[in-house]
This record gives sequence, structure tokens and C-alpha cells, in this order.
Amino acid sequence: MVKLHKRKSICRKTRANSGTSLVEFCAVLIITVPIILSVIDLGFIALGAQMNDTVSRDAARAAAEGPPGGTPGESNATLKSSTEPYKRAQEVVENFYCTNVPAKVREDLKLTESLTDVPPNTEGGAVDGQIAVETTVDIYPPFLIGGIAEGHKITLSARHDSPYTYVVPKVAVPIESKI
Repeated sequence: MVKLHKRKSICRKTRANSGTSLVEFCAVLIITVPIILSVIDLGFIALGAQMNDTVSRDAARAAAEGPPGGTPGESNATLKSSTEPYKRAQEVVENFYCTNVPAKVREDLKLTESLTDVPPNTEGGAVDGQIAVETTVDIYPPFLIGGIAEGHKITLSARHDSPYTYVVPKVAVPIESKI
């Protein structure tokens, strides 16, 4: 009968310990789950920012690869959507596709151009100037930060400057027209 009494006391201690550990486990979960979800949200925000930076840089490079849209001597001229550099940058933004990130790059771009020199067709040569492209991304964090943020999104902007890499081709002028 002594052995039986010892077993009951051992069983009682185990039940009491399992209840305490369950309460402790729940307390730890209450603290760690929001932290883990916030870290995941911050990861999505970082990916969205990196995506926006990449799109901005690629759009600036594409805009700088062709003929400029403004006239020489203008500094920080804003380009309209009808100009060729804007269309080239817009094409990069439209073709960029990222499936795993809850973010959307806006298609309204801001392009500013500073041209120092554009050689005439009769001489040809490199265009001297630069173009800046600013893009904006809306990031939709899926967990806690998205619920706290205004409009359930976080908006970030990126701007990249790129020098013009376009070379104006020299056009051959007929000899008769020089006279």
C-alpha cells in the first residue's frame, strides 16, 4: 500500500507540471507570434523597397538609352508622357512583374531631364546630360503592419539618375547641298 501512495503523488506532480507548462507555452506564444508576423511584414516591406529601387534604376537606364525628350540648356525639365524617354521608362515599369511580393509599382512616373548639349545630326556625337526617374510603390503587408498602416498600405518612392548614353548618328550631307 505504500507503493500505491507514492505513485499517486508522482502522478499529481506530473499533472500540475503539465498545466503550468501549458500556461507558460501560451504566454510565450502571445509574445512571439506578433513578433514573428511583424518580422515577416518587414521582410515584405524590404522586398517591395528593393523591387521599387530596381524598377527605378532600370527605367532610368532605359530612358537614357535613346534620344532625349527636351531641348539643350533646360535643367530639371519635367518630361511629359508623350515624350520618347517617358515611353521607354514606362515600358520597363509595365513589363516588370513580381509574383511573390504583395506590392504594386505605380505606372505614374516622374521624369526630369537636364541636357547640356545635343549635337546636330550633321556632326553627330554623344548627348551630354542626364535623366532622373522617380517611381512609387504601394506595399501591402499581409499581417500586423498592414493593419496598422493607413489605408492598409505603405508607400515608398525611389529616384535614380542616369547619364544619357545615346549617340546622335551623323547624317551624310550630299555635296550638292553644301554649295
